[in-house]
Amino acid sequence: MQSVIPEVTYQPEAVLLSVNALRKDKVETSYVHISRLGGFFTAEYKSKQGTFHDGLYIPAEKIAKASIYERELATSLVLELTEQARDGEGIKLFVDFPKLSMIGWHNKNLKRLREALGA
Repeated sequence: MQSVIPEVTYQPEAVLLSVNALRKDKVETSYVHISRLGGFFTAEYKSKQGTFHDGLYIPAEKIAKASIYERELATSLVLELTEQARDGEGIKLFVDFPKLSMIGWHNKNLKRLREALGA
């Protein structure tokens, strides 16, 4: 994570989640790291190289509000940012965590995320 974006601060109490998506003939795995102090980080994991790439990092101070919503097929995390778009509208980031093939540690960390956000 820090090799992709060095300014990310790893937080041991962070919630870690994995999202696996089937694309054509391969499985793409992305990871999410979120904590009150460390902010939000997500990146695709390249298992053959054992590395992350195409990371996105949002520092905690740029997150105005974080909410979590339960939907039928996914749990959605919504981050409202302190920055605004050019048209003056607030910027929101939506992240979906599918419920179909979740493993034990994923469920445990999703529960921790709900607790951290008071949902």
